[in-house]
Amino acid sequence: MAGSKGSCWCDVFGAGCTILFVTAFPVVQITLGAVYLYECPVAPVLPVYVMVFGTGALLMTAMLAMPRLLCPGAPRPTFWTLLLVTLLLLFFIWFLFGSYQIYSIYPPNYDKNNITDSNSSISGIHSSSDTRLNHASKSPRLLRLNQTQTSGWTSEISSTSPSGELSDLQHCNRTLYLFAFWTNTLICVMAGAAALVMSCLYCFMKCTDVFVQHLST
Repeated sequence: MAGSKGSCWCDVFGAGCTILFVTAFPVVQITLGAVYLYECPVAPVLPVYVMVFGTGALLMTAMLAMPRLLCPGAPRPTFWTLLLVTLLLLFFIWFLFGSYQIYSIYPPNYDKNNITDSNSSISGIHSSSDTRLNHASKSPRLLRLNQTQTSGWTSEISSTSPSGELSDLQHCNRTLYLFAFWTNTLICVMAGAAALVMSCLYCFMKCTDVFVQHLST
């Protein structure tokens, strides 16, 4: 009797630890996406991707666990399997979309203060050029020289930012981006390793079958 109670408590403890481990990571994703929702203007969809990814992971975990918890011995319905396959397909498409959003801006600018400093430096260049033009208006030669320098600065600024703003200095929060980057990278590495192991096992089993058939003949 005592042994059965101990086994029951061990099962409950193991199930609780498993649920906590599986759900903790998606909860962290949802929290980070909500906290830094407006902290990545260079890729505004990135926080939304992180939140949807965490929500989808929780939904998939619940759908996989509910049939075993509610009806352990009952066979899984066909519509439930189709729903799982559809969600997995949508989840995979969303993962590809998020991977493009993450790796297309690598590495982003993490410090949003650089944008303010760059804009202030540009305004300083314009103000200094205007001051020089005002002082040089009395001398035609100095006026032509300052106009040449001003046009050179303007062309350099426009080549750096065609839209009039330094778009390459748009920032993304470091915590949010690095979390999304390493999460996707880890998933890709684990998926590649799993595919490699399964391929090796399949080849090994095929070779073993051929070898056994050759020995039997």
